[in-house]
Amino acid sequence: MNKIEHKHYSLDVNTEKNRVYFTLIGDIPSVGAIPDFESDWNKVLDDTELQKGFTILGDLRGVKPMPQDVQDLNSKVQGTIMQKGCSRVAQIAPIDVVVEVNKFSEKSGLKEILRGFSLVNSGERWLDRR
Repeated sequence: MNKIEHKHYSLDVNTEKNRVYFTLIGDIPSVGAIPDFESDWNKVLDDTELQKGFTILGDLRGVKPMPQDVQDLNSKVQGTIMQKGCSRVAQIAPIDVVVEVNKFSEKSGLKEILRGFSLVNSGERWLDRR
């Protein structure tokens, strides 16, 4: 799979590490600004060689607080991620974004496997230790 790049996000897969690299970028005014977000995640989860127990490194350092409709879409996608067998998510983000993501990740169940980090290297090491 080639890297999926959008103005507000990117998705890339490392099959050797069984990991998705996800970056969320900028000010996302509404779900209308990210019309392919759910289908792009489905492509990554269905059309790659990811195995159950895969991990995600989410870099949210460049995203602004999200409106409710974007949070709801994220929660829906997180539910799919959980159903597909994700084992751990390392989230790299400032504290205000961590608090926001924690709120909507409770709905999806992702909060149980989510851990916040301030540095990419720290999150990567935690995921590698599984």
